[in-house]
Amino acid sequence: MSDEDQYNDRLVEGMEALYGKGFLSPGGAPEVDLMLDGVDLSGLSVLDLGCGLGGALVMLARDYNAGHVTGIDIDSDSLDRSRAAVAAAGLGDRIALRQVEPGPLPFADGEFDAVFCKDVVCHMADKAAFLTEPSRVLKPGGRLFCADFFEGVGDDGPHPGADLFDAYVAEIGAYGLTFHFEPQAAYDRALRADGFSALEFIDHSKISAETSRRDIGVLSGSDSDRIKGLLGDELFAVRVRASLLRNKALESGGLQHFHMRAWRQP
Repeated sequence: MSDEDQYNDRLVEGMEALYGKGFLSPGGAPEVDLMLDGVDLSGLSVLDLGCGLGGALVMLARDYNAGHVTGIDIDSDSLDRSRAAVAAAGLGDRIALRQVEPGPLPFADGEFDAVFCKDVVCHMADKAAFLTEPSRVLKPGGRLFCADFFEGVGDDGPHPGADLFDAYVAEIGAYGLTFHFEPQAAYDRALRADGFSALEFIDHSKISAETSRRDIGVLSGSDSDRIKGLLGDELFAVRVRASLLRNKALESGGLQHFHMRAWRQP
């Protein structure tokens, strides 16, 4: 769920140029496929928590044959773009969109078979409170599929890549985005406390670093003038620095990226 007003038109179009149409976070459609590798959603009711521009939302219905998908976000402009994506895909009968406010979700207990959430929790200051809601709205035995960025932690204290992590956080703030990164352990504690079991944490950091190198190539390649035209010179320069620092932070371990799967206890 994108923070309100963070994603203006310039940022959205610049991020889609990097991540693909319909996506606001690194990896785009190929990462959704990795998140759901081997997963069968046929006929299931799925909640896309923080659906953004609708790229994953469409994939859940079209490519993974979910019976019905509900996409929610707090940002009205993003939802307008999602509605256009759903209409273009001809999936209006299987996808519903709803604007929500921060806090408890407007759904009944046990309403969904699965919850999908891609690179959203890192925006939330209170992760424990945020992760309570997926547990509540899942049916007993329902599944959570989540990807997120973590702050790297060393064995005996700060991670050796902590300086690169701090530099990345500062630069992405200058780009206009707000994150609240925490270590993996914070997610583990919150998910277990909220009634999830059989947790899987799949380290995606190396692949995410490869993705960031591809992004750097796009920013320095033949498409750079178009992206610079979208962002303007100053914001484009910030975007380049942020991408370089994200790559270095991921490669150093100061920033980590994981895919998570969890089951709601019966």
